[in-house]
Amino acid sequence: GNTWLMLKIYLDIKEKKLFKDFLFTSLMPENNFESFQFLYIQKSLEKLSVELLEVFLYICIFPSNIEIKYFNQNFYTNTLTLAENLFLFEVEDETYTVNGYMKNIALLELAKSHIVADLMKKIKINNKQPIKLTLQQQIQKYEFLHEKIPFFAPYIIKLSNAYNESGSHYSARTILKDSLLDVRLNEKGRKLIYKQLAQFCNTFEDVKKLIEELEYADDEKMNKLIFNSYLSKSKTYEESQVIFEKMKQSKVPIGKFAYTMLVKRTENFEQAYQLFQEMKINKIPIANLAIKIILKRTENFIQAQNFFKELKNDANIHISINNINLYLYKAKTFEQATEVFNEMKAMQIEPDATFYNHYLNKTETFEQATVVFNEMKTFLPEIPIANYNYYLNKTETFEQATVVFNEMKTSFSEISILNYNIYLNKTETFKQATEVFNEIKLVGIKSDIITYNTYLNKTETFEQAEAIFNELKALFVKADEYTFFTYLGKCQTFAQTEKVFNEMKSMQVQPNMDNYYIYLQKTLNLTQAKKIFNEMKENNIQPNLKSYCLYLNKANDFTEAKNIIEEMKENNIKPNEVIYNIYINKIQTFKEAEYVYMKYLQQFPLIKGNYKSEKNYNYLFPALLKKVRTLQDFWYVEDELKRLDFKINDYTRKIYTRVQRRVGAK
Repeated sequence: GNTWLMLKIYLDIKEKKLFKDFLFTSLMPENNFESFQFLYIQKSLEKLSVELLEVFLYICIFPSNIEIKYFNQNFYTNTLTLAENLFLFEVEDETYTVNGYMKNIALLELAKSHIVADLMKKIKINNKQPIKLTLQQQIQKYEFLHEKIPFFAPYIIKLSNAYNESGSHYSARTILKDSLLDVRLNEKGRKLIYKQLAQFCNTFEDVKKLIEELEYADDEKMNKLIFNSYLSKSKTYEESQVIFEKMKQSKVPIGKFAYTMLVKRTENFEQAYQLFQEMKINKIPIANLAIKIILKRTENFIQAQNFFKELKNDANIHISINNINLYLYKAKTFEQATEVFNEMKAMQIEPDATFYNHYLNKTETFEQATVVFNEMKTFLPEIPIANYNYYLNKTETFEQATVVFNEMKTSFSEISILNYNIYLNKTETFKQATEVFNEIKLVGIKSDIITYNTYLNKTETFEQAEAIFNELKALFVKADEYTFFTYLGKCQTFAQTEKVFNEMKSMQVQPNMDNYYIYLQKTLNLTQAKKIFNEMKENNIQPNLKSYCLYLNKANDFTEAKNIIEEMKENNIKPNEVIYNIYINKIQTFKEAEYVYMKYLQQFPLIKGNYKSEKNYNYLFPALLKKVRTLQDFWYVEDELKRLDFKINDYTRKIYTRVQRRVGAK
């Protein structure tokens, strides 16, 4: 923990003498470890050049899952985001060691330092990867450190991990077991070693064997620790329950951690809530993490509301803003979200930025979003840019979006491409979109693929879309499936569509079903459609009902249409009402039409009073009437209408009257 703070101090204190004085007065070496730590810091920082110090900081900051994207101006304002993304050393019951806490603070400070800021730029430019030690280097490093301080648990664990990863499983376990015999190993270190031993167990039998081997272990405490560690490794609720029952049989004390792990493995609210009741009956303190998971498992807002009421009525349960955020997330309407907000105010809990993000997301109109946003201004001293993004998303006109976006520009020194993309999406005409796009260029922000996809979507002609696509290509912005879906949607002719598809292939973007739908729509004849159908199959895209509808539309006569219907059946795709209506329109003679009509009646009998069924019959009969050429044909249709007692709509009646006059029927 001190090491992290020393790095921060080094960045702040320019004079070496002052820095040395600080080291001596703050550390005051009393034992071997602190002397070693002190010497390490002093020698490292004195001897390293600025360039090497940058590398050193780089290694210190990036051994965990922190990503460069978190280091921006909003990063410091949200410690929750930071805590969730740092690899903090968890001991038990959601408490962190001093080292973890110090690392949290130090990283916040380091992220702001000019050296790290410059380093971030270099990393972006050079696209460097974090420096990693090989397994052999790790073994050498931790063997040396373990020799210096043989009773320091973190070094023992690091060394055992390196052995285990290199395949020396026996050595990994031996060093852990031997360290337990060292009387200088403190209680906390002993717990960590037991946890690590449990992590190396693959089956429950391995855990039992481990407990038997460690005869010198404190059965109650250490067995509980090993079982808890093993429980945390389980992957399903069933696995966890087996371990849980074994713990009960072995009379191992079951505490908050074990119950929380079991709650974590639950698959539904019923299972999670049952454990919650069990914890209350057994007077087990309920961890905040357990509450969070149970709230996540609720299946609807009413369930979440009832569970939350139960939490409020229990004086032993602490309700955090994180719990309320999850409760709010379950709200489906703005009205329900407002209920949560009023509950929170009654409990005198102050909302945070995440709460307002969820609340804004639940608004149904821009007017409601404005009320929430103004309320947020009274609670939060500084509004993060992410909340502005939610507000901007709720605007209903470009004029409203412009007002919100201008406020963002005055509130923040840096506006990112993410913010501009939302604003661009709110434009209503190509002219407005072009103005926003030009502004992005003017302020020197690099457009990404989302920017170009959004801009493409705003185009009004194929020529406009083509110009934007050519710019995208010239700047080496990688197009994706959605780019081509939008671009294809702007095509007005088959030639344009074919050109875009060839472009897609040259850029090695795999077409999807949506791309092929557009391609099929633009075909001029069955030959072109058939070629596309064969290409789909070659690309392992299996034609579906919609693609067959488009394909069938290109058939020229009854024979071609019938062949397509037969192909559908061979591919186990059942023709629907739409297919049959297209089919009957492709027919030349009344006899063929009568054949399709009878098939239709068998497949889709008329359901009187059913809107969809009657609508489809009002497509079917006009198609059948159009094939009528004789009085006999007309009387057949007339008899069918009477037999079915079918009430035709205005369009069908219009066709009926026209055909009636043509054949001279009375």
